[in-house]
Amino acid sequence: VNWMYSWVRDGFYRGETSHPIGKVRKNVREAAQSVTKEEEFVVLMSTGSYCPVHLEHIRMFEIVKQHYEKLGKTVVGGYMFPSHDDYVESKMKRKGSLHISGYHRWRMIEESVRDSSWIEADAFEVSQRFNSFVTMTYRHLEFFLHTHIDPRIKLVYICGADLAHDQLLYRGGHTMPIAVVGRHEYSEKLKCAIESLQKERVEANREVS
Repeated sequence: VNWMYSWVRDGFYRGETSHPIGKVRKNVREAAQSVTKEEEFVVLMSTGSYCPVHLEHIRMFEIVKQHYEKLGKTVVGGYMFPSHDDYVESKMKRKGSLHISGYHRWRMIEESVRDSSWIEADAFEVSQRFNSFVTMTYRHLEFFLHTHIDPRIKLVYICGADLAHDQLLYRGGHTMPIAVVGRHEYSEKLKCAIESLQKERVEANREVS
């Protein structure tokens, strides 16, 4: 276990880190036979502690996939990124719990999606020296997929309404598309927050004009 985790980390230090692409490549090849050259492929991704991973994490991917398919989109892949140990250990300490190492969280995700034809476990974040921003992971995967698979791929970050409300909504500077899955009381909070931000932007535009 230890030597394998070191191998993954050392590979990242040398700039050799890649992403698993077997499932995505297979699905793109199959889908390409029935779509036009202008149509895009959708890949979903999410980051999180996954301490431990459970069925609701995977169900979130399935819910978003079904949504896009109802819109006529072709979803060819999904990536689950366990977050860096520094972040997860700090989070678990605040909760009074012990954290599971990044390697084991990654391996548990691998086992959980082993039979999935489209979801992958990705060790990118746990392989870095330091904790990274979601946008860094997003841009790295997006570039990798466009370079090695197909430039038509649209990468979408998915998360629960709680994360979208508490962390992503008020962070400026990111332009990645986000699909939000409703979670009880947070769905209404998120809706109100978005409406409030929209009003602020309208007022700001009026002042500028």
